[in-house]
Amino acid sequence: EGVQLEVDRGVMRPKTDAEGFLFLPSVSPNRKLVVKVDTDSLRDPFLVPLKKGVTVVANPGGTARIDFAVVTTGEIDGTVFKVEGDKVFPVSGAEVQLLDEDGAVIRDLRSAFNGFYLMEYVPPGKYTVRINPDQLARLNLVTDDLRRIEIEGDGTIRNAQDLTLRRPSERPLPDEGRD
Repeated sequence: EGVQLEVDRGVMRPKTDAEGFLFLPSVSPNRKLVVKVDTDSLRDPFLVPLKKGVTVVANPGGTARIDFAVVTTGEIDGTVFKVEGDKVFPVSGAEVQLLDEDGAVIRDLRSAFNGFYLMEYVPPGKYTVRINPDQLARLNLVTDDLRRIEIEGDGTIRNAQDLTLRRPSERPLPDEGRD
């Protein structure tokens, strides 16, 4: 209830009713229109539409029904560390990637100055978090970490999905407390 739509980059004033229905009269016929949910009108910041938008052509005298599924998203965070001998320190600029179930990279970002990364608004599904293999190869580093994560439809937050980098000659850290 209370959600607005964008039509051709303009937010429409009418809002959805209690059942989530909205009728838009006076739409220009025979013209392609891009219709999408105005995410600012969603009351919960973790709600996002599954589709970015839909292109429709309004027919004179007809109506078009467009359904927009809205889901509760989750978050994944962690810190990237590097091991050198007996020292462990955070790594800034590490290329952290989020892969879908099929292994396709769907999001990537760089770790902050303190090694921290945060992936927000992750839709429900099964994912893998890793460091970009190309960056590892360029820097002659390896990691034993591949985080397999499931985000459920309840706003799952997966904290402390830490990733550890090392030189190939360094020994891995013990598996204590690892996923």
